[in-house]
Amino acid sequence: LIAMPGLATASVTRPRPLSLKKNFAWGLTGNVIYAGCQWLMLAALARLTSPVVVGRYAMGLAIGTPIFLFTNLNLAQVQATDARGEYSLGDYRGVRLLSNIAAVLSICMWVLLAHYDAPTNCAVLLVALTKAIESESDVFYGFFQQHECMNLSALSVILRGFLSLLAFTGVVALSHRLAAGQISVLLVWSAVLFLFDSRNGARFGDTRPTFNWRALGRLTWLVLPL
Repeated sequence: LIAMPGLATASVTRPRPLSLKKNFAWGLTGNVIYAGCQWLMLAALARLTSPVVVGRYAMGLAIGTPIFLFTNLNLAQVQATDARGEYSLGDYRGVRLLSNIAAVLSICMWVLLAHYDAPTNCAVLLVALTKAIESESDVFYGFFQQHECMNLSALSVILRGFLSLLAFTGVVALSHRLAAGQISVLLVWSAVLFLFDSRNGARFGDTRPTFNWRALGRLTWLVLPL
């Protein structure tokens, strides 16, 4: 406890559940702000670069989004409604980590077979990496919702939206390079995942992914139809 003071205060600072009205308000606010920031990022990209660059970014989203929609398996929704606590956060994180690896590998294979030009390949792969980070945060959002603390997930979404908007717009304005802007978003989302989501998740208990293959298999089979 002396060497790791954060562990000593984890149980003391465990967040209290919010009311249904407050959870709804936080969730709505976070989603609206995040959607607005994403729209502004696209508008800034169109303003600061050429239609070709916007097309490359759109290509990355068109390829990466449906693949991650499938591999995400609606895991956060299942997690939020796991009232009996059949699976731990570590189980959900284990499934998500493996599904993210499968998604990124699938997109890499797509890129190899599609024979796009190098800038388009770079845009597609960077979208895949940012989607993987977003998916890791999504597991924590389901965990926070399960504990009726949607203010934490809303604050995370707002942080990701505002900080990525500032970083992306600033970097693209200075460099006029899509890849540089995407890397800035990747770094911002990674920072929010490790410095906000993981730390707040640790206030409830252990957040490390676990690989109990029997539990992971049952959980994957449960969520696969979704």
